Amino acid sequence: NNKFFITTSMILFLNKVDLFREKIMFTKRHLRIYMRDYTGPDHNVEAAGATFKESLHRVITTEKKMVYPHFTTATDTSMVQVVLNVVLDTIIMENLERTSLL
Repeated sequence: NNKFFITTSMILFLNKVDLFREKIMFTKRHLRIYMRDYTGPDHNVEAAGATFKESLHRVITTEKKMVYPHFTTATDTSMVQVVLNVVLDTIIMENLERTSLL
């Protein structure tokens, strides 16, 4: 929430989702131990990921800021390509909106 980034959209890459999945699914490191507001079931990667996204959106204090979180695995080149395409589309759309072309 730095004053220089109040209206700047951000793309958050949550990398190493494969390791996150492994820890959630196969260890006793349940998310509720580390995040007190987590009320979802243990060993549920989707619920854990949704909690991270919700936590992120709670700290955004302005409606002008858009944050786009993406869970990634950098070694999965097809997923990285999809995410980069979404990033590119986001940048183009926001620039078109700013210049009143959209």
